[in-house]
Amino acid sequence: MFQAITDVVTPPNPPRCNKLGLSSVAIADMIRNVPSALPFMLAIAACAVAARQTASTVSPASRQLATAARSDGDPSRPEPASRGSPPDAQGGVATQEMSDEALGRLILALSEDTGDFPSDNFVSNETSYLHVAPALLDPAIAGRAYVGVGPEQNLTYIALARPRIAYIIDIRRENMLQHLVFRALVEESETREAFLSRLTSRPVAVGDERVPPDVSIDEICDRVSSRSSDSNLLAANEESAVALMARLGLPQEGDDRASIAKVLAAFARDGLDIRYSMERSRRPYPRLRDLLAARDDEGVQRGFLSSESSYQLVRTMLKANRVVPLVGDFLGDTTLAGVAADMRHRSVTLGAFYTSNVEQYLFPAKTYERFVKNVEAFPRDGKSVIVRVWFDQGKAHPAQREGHRTTSLLKSVDSFLERCHARPYRSYMEVALDSAPP
Repeated sequence: MFQAITDVVTPPNPPRCNKLGLSSVAIADMIRNVPSALPFMLAIAACAVAARQTASTVSPASRQLATAARSDGDPSRPEPASRGSPPDAQGGVATQEMSDEALGRLILALSEDTGDFPSDNFVSNETSYLHVAPALLDPAIAGRAYVGVGPEQNLTYIALARPRIAYIIDIRRENMLQHLVFRALVEESETREAFLSRLTSRPVAVGDERVPPDVSIDEICDRVSSRSSDSNLLAANEESAVALMARLGLPQEGDDRASIAKVLAAFARDGLDIRYSMERSRRPYPRLRDLLAARDDEGVQRGFLSSESSYQLVRTMLKANRVVPLVGDFLGDTTLAGVAADMRHRSVTLGAFYTSNVEQYLFPAKTYERFVKNVEAFPRDGKSVIVRVWFDQGKAHPAQREGHRTTSLLKSVDSFLERCHARPYRSYMEVALDSAPP
C-alpha cells in the first residue's frame, strides 16, 4: 500500500495520549474494568501531566509513517461483548457488536494524532493481494479479529477471513474518513452496483436499478463506467458521510469536511479508473476496476464486490459496528495497545494482521522493537498470521511472480516473534525474506 520513502527520521518516543487524553495503559485498565469516576479522572490527569512534560521534545517526525486498526465499545463503560459466529454471508441480521455511540467513543479513545504521507491512498496498489486468499479463507481464523491498514483492500480481506470484528488503522486521518465514506454509502446501497454508483457519483438510470444477483463484477464495472458523474449525487454523498459522523458522535476536526469532499471528488472524477498515486512517481499502478476483478490462483474472483454474498457480508459487518476505522501509528503507545486490550475484553483472538509494507518505515532496529512490542500484546495462538507485502523498488523478492511488482507474504505471528527475540531483524528486506509466499 505504501511506497518506500528515504531518510525516515527516527522520532522520540514520548508518552502518547489519545483523542480523549488517555494513555494506552489507562485505556487497557478501563477496558478490563468498569471504573469509578476517580480512576477515570486520574487517568486523564496523568496523561495531561505526561503530555506537558514531553511537549517540548515532540517533533513532527514523531508521527512515523505507519498504520493500524480499530476497536469497538466504550472503554470507560464497556458494553457486554457479544459472542458467536461471524456475520451471515447471505446478509442476514448479525448481532450488533456495539451501539453507534459506543463505536464513536471507541474510535475517539483508540485514535492517535494524524500523520502525513506523500501519496493519495484512495485505492490499493498491490496486484498480488489475492495470492494470500487461501490462507485467509482458512476456517480456523473465521470469527476472530482482523487488523489491517489502508483503504478498500481491507474489505476484501474481511470478506475472505470472516472475522467477528475488524480494526482498520492508518497514520492518515483521511483514511479513517474514507472508511466512514465507504460505510455511509454501503448503508444506503443494497447491491454492489448501487454502491459503486454512489461511490463514483454515477447514478443508476431510471428503470435500470436492478441486475441479476449473479452478474459478474466486470459487467457491473462496465455499466457504472458508462455513466457520467452527477454533482447532486456527489453533494448527497458528502452529506451522508457527515451525517454518519454525527450519528457516531465523532466531532469534525479541522479539514475533515474538506477531506471527505476530496475523497468523493477523486472517485467522481476518475470513476473506476482511479489509481493509487504518489508524488514524483511515474510507475503505473492498477485501476480500481482491475483490483476488484482480480482472480486468485484458482482463477476465482475474490474481491469483496466479486459476488453479492461477499458484499452482503461486508455490509452486514459495517452496519453491525463490527468494523472500526482508526487513526494510529504502528509505533505509537495508544492504538495497537488499545486494540489488543479491546480484543482481550471481547475474548477474541487475532486471526490476521495485514501490515502492507508499513514495516519498512519502522526501521532502524531500535525503532522496530516498539512495533514488535505492540504485536506481542495481541491475544494470539498458532493460527494467527501476519500478511505483508514487498514492493519491487529495484530489488525483487525471490518469490515475485511475473507481471507483478508486489509480492504478498505470510508469516505466523508466533514464529515472527520468536525470530525477533532470537535474532532481531536488521531491515525490512530481512523481514520479507523470512516470510513465506503463499
